[in-house]
Amino acid sequence: MRRFSPNQLNRRTRDEALNDETPKYLINDSKRGRLTKPFVLGISGSPRKNGNTDIVVKKALEVISEEKQVETMFLRIADFNIKHCKGCRECMETGECSIKDDDFNTVLEKLKAELVVVGAPVFWFGPPGVMKDFIDRTHGFYTDPRHLAGKKVGIISVATSSGFEPHEKILS
Repeated sequence: MRRFSPNQLNRRTRDEALNDETPKYLINDSKRGRLTKPFVLGISGSPRKNGNTDIVVKKALEVISEEKQVETMFLRIADFNIKHCKGCRECMETGECSIKDDDFNTVLEKLKAELVVVGAPVFWFGPPGVMKDFIDRTHGFYTDPRHLAGKKVGIISVATSSGFEPHEKILS
């Protein structure tokens, strides 16, 4: 796979990436050993199993599956061992993360879906740590636009309150 440095990332390379012949929305059909089936990926960024975010993302996948007649896949980032970004910026030079001993590449492979629906709860004004770790590790996508070029993405943000408004307490 061709890698792009930040200096090479210009209009021409983005156009090349968008015109890449390899479909990014196909999954491996193990019986045939090749990419064959389009699918939609739902990602929950919540550390709470079966919590509100999981429920809403699964419901979105159910509706999409019924309306578009496509296969869906659900995953929870918290179920994977995703290490913290080291800030080494190697991904900006090579397009690949320097951390190799975790599950980031397993999740990255699933991002070849036709549509990716990402859901995350709001924990103190931002996503939970498990989701932030995953987002930080995608920093190298800026150097290789083929990871997300032309990708359709849906974002779901889930928030609730336990009866008091934390931000009001902080500001008062």
